[in-house]
Amino acid sequence: MADMEQLVSLYLYQVRDQNPASGPLVLDKAMLAPQAPIVVSAVSDTTQTGDMISLLFNCKQLGDSLLVKDPNELVYDLLVKPDDWPEATADVYVTVTRNAGIVASSKPVSLQVMSTVLVGDVQRYEGFLSGTYNPGIVDSWVVSGAYSIASAAQIPISVLVTGQNVQGTQLDLRRVTTTAGGGTELRAVCLWKYDKGEWQGSFVDGDVLQLARGDHLAMFVPGMDPASLALEFVI
Repeated sequence: MADMEQLVSLYLYQVRDQNPASGPLVLDKAMLAPQAPIVVSAVSDTTQTGDMISLLFNCKQLGDSLLVKDPNELVYDLLVKPDDWPEATADVYVTVTRNAGIVASSKPVSLQVMSTVLVGDVQRYEGFLSGTYNPGIVDSWVVSGAYSIASAAQIPISVLVTGQNVQGTQLDLRRVTTTAGGGTELRAVCLWKYDKGEWQGSFVDGDVLQLARGDHLAMFVPGMDPASLALEFVI
């Protein structure tokens, strides 16, 4: 084991700060594009055809090993699903296995894997509705980063000075998803009703609304008749 090759330090593409002043590298899963694999690059100029390159975090292999087909490739990208990364702080490194024995390893790098984003770090969506709207979707957007909302009262809805909201008008915040058949499904997660000059809201399920990067949300006007709206909101 003394003559084991020391590989060049691996590179994690989705780590924002590659050279932190102190502490471990930080991999924030909440800031990844939806379903995008985490890419880790290993560099070796001595690999041989048939070698297996493996990624380990906290001494446990993540994802499948990569079979070396072209030893002249030099840079090898390992793709691991975000869900395969446990939330912990530990060493991450790669090994090269040949004939059932480890012949090379990269220097361990301390890495913190997390998935919690502070609300203040997320660009929340600002909407504006003024006019008469037929029932259905009146605004929609994609969530830019993961965050949670502890209560419906944390979603500011302000009455605009122009126009008039009709007494009894309702609004839904709905999550838009794609069904197995390729269709679209809208599921209400928060409901509001305009009563005596104020919007009163409540969550449909539970006390916390958890949002993930890439979630598709929509403001929806239920009912049969058009509704007059004059409001702005931040979600």
